[in-house]
Amino acid sequence: MSSSIDEETLTKSLSDLLISSDDIDEDLITYLVGMVSDSDTFPLHTLKAMTIDDECELYESISPFLESVGVENSLIFKVCTKVKELACEALDVTSDGNALGGVAGAAAEITTRSNGANEPNDNLEARKLKQGMVSFSSNLDTQTDAEIDANRFLWGRDSGVAAFTNTKKDAHKDTVSSKDKRKQKQELEKSRREYETKVRALEEEERKEGTNAVVAAMILPDYDSGRNEKDIQVKNVSLALDTGRSLLDNADIKFSHRRRYGLVGKNGIGKTTLLKAIASLEIHGFPQHHRILHVRQEVKSASSEVSVLQAVLDSDAERNALLAQEKELIARLEGQEEVQQDSSTSLTKRREELQLKLQGGESKNDEFEADLKRLDQVYSRLSILASDTAETRAAQILSGLQFTPEMQSGPTSALSGGWRMRVSLAAALFIEPDLLLLDEPTNHLDLEAVLWLESYLCEYKHTLVVVSHDRGFLNEICSDIIEFKNFKLKYYKGDYDTYVRTAEELIKNQMRVYQAYQDKRAHMMEFIDKFRANAKRASIVQSRIKAVEKMDLEAPDKVEMEAIWRFNIPNPEPLGRPIISIDDASFDYNHEEKNEKDYLLQKVNFGIDLTSRIGILGPNGAGKSTLLNMITDKLAP
Repeated sequence: MSSSIDEETLTKSLSDLLISSDDIDEDLITYLVGMVSDSDTFPLHTLKAMTIDDECELYESISPFLESVGVENSLIFKVCTKVKELACEALDVTSDGNALGGVAGAAAEITTRSNGANEPNDNLEARKLKQGMVSFSSNLDTQTDAEIDANRFLWGRDSGVAAFTNTKKDAHKDTVSSKDKRKQKQELEKSRREYETKVRALEEEERKEGTNAVVAAMILPDYDSGRNEKDIQVKNVSLALDTGRSLLDNADIKFSHRRRYGLVGKNGIGKTTLLKAIASLEIHGFPQHHRILHVRQEVKSASSEVSVLQAVLDSDAERNALLAQEKELIARLEGQEEVQQDSSTSLTKRREELQLKLQGGESKNDEFEADLKRLDQVYSRLSILASDTAETRAAQILSGLQFTPEMQSGPTSALSGGWRMRVSLAAALFIEPDLLLLDEPTNHLDLEAVLWLESYLCEYKHTLVVVSHDRGFLNEICSDIIEFKNFKLKYYKGDYDTYVRTAEELIKNQMRVYQAYQDKRAHMMEFIDKFRANAKRASIVQSRIKAVEKMDLEAPDKVEMEAIWRFNIPNPEPLGRPIISIDDASFDYNHEEKNEKDYLLQKVNFGIDLTSRIGILGPNGAGKSTLLNMITDKLAP
C-alpha cells in the first residue's frame, strides 16, 4: 500500500505548471518532488485535510525555494492545490487497491512498476535536452569554482558583477514565516507613509515661502514693541509638538549680544523644532523687535528662474518691504502712480533733499506731511541696512562661497544640493540678522567653503546659534554651548571641548554629593534602627528621624549615567568579486543637449570589493551625489 504521492505523476504535474519559467530547472523540480513525496514529512491524509493558505505547512515548505527564483504567489498556490489534488487521488486509489487485496493486487502493482521503471528517467532526460541542459564537455575540462573565479578576473577579461551567495543570510531568509513577512511589509509601509508625510510638510512650508524657497525666510520685526535691547532673555519657556510630546518644560532662553552659541543634544530631542519656533516668533514672551533668520538643514531647489544674485537680494524681506513703501510714498507725493527712480542717487542725498522739503514748509496738508515723515523713516532704515551697497555686498559674499560671476547670474533651479545650501548661507550672511540660526550649515559644503564660513562666523557682529555635529567646527566658532537635555537648556562657557570637560566634572561632583548624602542617611538610619526600641534614647531617635526627613526633602537629584549603547555586526561570508563594477559609464542630466565630452561624468571605470575603503572628494557640483545615485541604481548612465 502506497502512503505517498507517486513521484512520476508529481514530477509531470509540477513540470507542466512551472517549466514555462526560465529560472526553474529540472533539478529544483526533482528536489521539490522528493520533499513533497516523503511520507514522513507529508502523509497523504495530512495533505488531504490541509487547508491551502500562506500559513499551511506545505506552502511554508516550498514557497522559499520558488520565491527565490521569482515565482509569483498565485502560481505557488496552484502548486499547493495540485499537490493536494494528487494526494486525494492517491488516497482513493489506495482504498480501491485495499478492496482488491491478495496476491493479484500485489502482482499488478509489481507489473506496473516494472513496465514503467525507465519512463521517468527517459522523460527527465528528454526535458533536460529540450532546455539545453545536457553538457557535452569532457570531465577533463572540469574546473573548480576557485579556478573559474581566478581565470575570470585574473586578466581583467570579465568585469561584470559576479553573483554572490551568503549561506547564513539565505538560511535566515528561508526560515522567515509568512506572518513575519507580512509584518515586515507593514512596517516598511508605515515608514514610507511617515517619510511621505515629512516630505509633504516640507513642500508645504516651501510653498508658503513662495519664490524664496531656495533661501531662508524671515519674519518682519516690530521695532515699536521693544526698547531695542540687544540681549534676549525669556523665562519659563514650554514647547511641545503637535502630537502633544513635550520638548521644553519651564526652560530659560538666554542669548547675549555678539555671543556665538552651539546648541547640542541627542538626535530627535527637538533642536530643529526649537530653532523653527524661535524664528517664527511662536515662543510666548520672545522679543519681537529682533531680526531673526533660520537657515534650514535641508533646502530644496525652487522652480524659479531667478538668478542666484537676485535670490540673495530678494531674501531680505525688510529691505524689500522698505523699497516697496518708498516707491508707494514717492508715487503719492508726486501725484503719479509709477515713479522711475534714479538708482545713481544715494540714499543720503535723497534724505537730505527730503529734509530740505520738511524744513522749507512745503507741506500741503497733514496727510502730505505724514507721508514725508514716513518716507524719512524709510530712508533712515534703508541707510542702516546699507541698501545702497546691497548688490555689492551680496556679490562679495557669493564670491567668498566660490560662486563665479557666471554662476551668480545663472538660475537657482540649476544648482545642486551643495550649491543651494551655499545660496541659503549667502542670504543669511547678506541679511546679517540680529539673531542668526544655522541648522547643520556644513552638511553640503566642501572643505574650502567650511573654512571660509568658519572665518566669517568668527567675526560675526551679532548673535549666532548653530546646530552641528562637527566637533571641530563648534570648537572654532562657539563662545558658549547650550545643552538641550531633560526638557531644559543648560548653558556652558567656552567651546565644545571645554563643555565636555566641564560637564564631566559636574557629573563627578554631583555623584560625590549624592554619595555623601546616601552615606550620611545610611549612617543615621542605622542608628535609628538600632535604638528604635530603646526608651532611654527615644528622644534622640525621634530627632534623627526628623533630620532624615529634612534631608530627604533637600536631597540632591540622583545622577543618572547615560548607558553606553553597544552593538555587534557579525562578519559576513566573503562575497563574489567585484561587488560593484562600473565600466565606461557616462552621465549628464541634460545629455540630449550636450556632447559626451561635456558630460558631468565621462567614462567612469572602477570596481569595489570587500577590502575597498573609498572616500569621494570633489567640489560641490562635481557629481559626487550623482555617482552614488548611479551606484544605487537611482540614476541610469
